Amino acid sequence: MTLRRFFVVAVFAMSQTATAQVSPAVRRFVHVAISPDGRRVAWIGPPSRARTAAVNGVVLADASPSGLTNIVPLPSGDAGSAVELAWSPDGRQVAILATTNGGTPALYVVSAAGGNAKRIATIPGAVHGARFSPNGQRVAILYSSPSEQANNPLAATPRDTGVMDTQIDRQHLAIVDVASGRQRLISPRDLYVYEYDWSPNGRQFVLSAATGSGNNNWWVARLYSLDAESGALREIARPSHQIAQPTWSPDGTRIAYIGGLMSDQGVTGGDVYIVPGSGGAPKDITPQTAVSVSSFQWRGSSSLLATAWSQGASQVAIVDAATGRFTQLWQGDEWASLGTLTGNPIVAASRDGSTFAFLDTFFANTAFTSGVFVGGGF
Repeated sequence: MTLRRFFVVAVFAMSQTATAQVSPAVRRFVHVAISPDGRRVAWIGPPSRARTAAVNGVVLADASPSGLTNIVPLPSGDAGSAVELAWSPDGRQVAILATTNGGTPALYVVSAAGGNAKRIATIPGAVHGARFSPNGQRVAILYSSPSEQANNPLAATPRDTGVMDTQIDRQHLAIVDVASGRQRLISPRDLYVYEYDWSPNGRQFVLSAATGSGNNNWWVARLYSLDAESGALREIARPSHQIAQPTWSPDGTRIAYIGGLMSDQGVTGGDVYIVPGSGGAPKDITPQTAVSVSSFQWRGSSSLLATAWSQGASQVAIVDAATGRFTQLWQGDEWASLGTLTGNPIVAASRDGSTFAFLDTFFANTAFTSGVFVGGGF
């Protein structure tokens, strides 16, 4: 079982003429997202083959050989500032995280058909990880106020001000109403939320989170459920290893996550664990698999689509949720990731996992070529 019938939706070539003194502008695709039904693809990057000199933009295109594209204007948005995309579950809207007024985070929403995006909220501070609620009426985000912002453990330490060593960095889960733009913090203020996912009915979240300083406690984060209305918190599991990408099953009965020994958040690799949504002991479903899973998404309630590190290469595979059996779809030297809340997707898949969009960069005919490739057929 292998991937086939891939075609190019967008491509950008940069001549290999760089010298030590003069280098061409570096252009690359930042993010790709495919609609739940696999019929439309969105990306952040060069707008088109004919407009490679323009700054990166948000583009919507048909996931077909015609590749008919719509460049999405962001009213009052800073040029080239878009960083994240998220489709609504019904495939009718796309959420866009960008900045406005010289760097203030802003949340935009645009119709799947294209046209001008609508800015629904301006949010001073730090924002990432936008995801629509199942009914498409709300967007959840991870948010830190300006006074709570802090760099992650892999970044340079920000300059201290005031009393030394008293800064406690925090990151909250917040909800933005699409119609009104009203914003509401939903997670407890002393809890640092690393990752989250909506439950299929939209009534609760699963969180990986820890109390205290976020930079110091990711390694001991726990799994929690959070009521989407009251903010009531309940512990689901307390794994002895690091955890990443907690995700509800489509039937709402289970939560899958990646567990293992990981050096830092975002450096994801390990086995796939499944725990009942009501709480209980997590089960490692891939203990004998000779790969390290780096990202996944549910593919119905009985299987998952996963990317993994495999013998120095990347792999895309289907994982049986009951037995952990791997069925390889693709393997190559390129980096493949379905994306997490700490990194943008290089591979995006439709809800049923039958259609993929890839971001790829390769060297051919004296030029580096980057492109969006769409296909499937397995």
